[in-house]
Amino acid sequence: SLTTERKILPEYLRCQGYATHLVGKWQMGFCNWDLTPTRRGFDTFYGSYGGNSFHFNHTAAHESTGGYDFRDNLNVDLSADGSYSTDLYTDRALQIIEDHNSCSDTRPL
Repeated sequence: SLTTERKILPEYLRCQGYATHLVGKWQMGFCNWDLTPTRRGFDTFYGSYGGNSFHFNHTAAHESTGGYDFRDNLNVDLSADGSYSTDLYTDRALQIIEDHNSCSDTRPL
């Protein structure tokens, strides 16, 4: 995993006033909450922590790791089960852009 001692791009962008969102796969560690996307500079996160999940049922592809892996921020999102990952990611990315453009948030996206 990526240590918390090193600052990553979304943390720098947030400090400069940007709105930061991650849609997709994190793959940078999640063994404790401080390593997850919303604690590493992202305002929101939608997707999987690991990189080896099936695209429709969002379970880990390797039996040894097992388990359901799809999140909406810190919450497990069971509503994603049965939906294709790329479609979910596209819909969320469009929603973020539309919401950002329609609200009074003046931060760069």
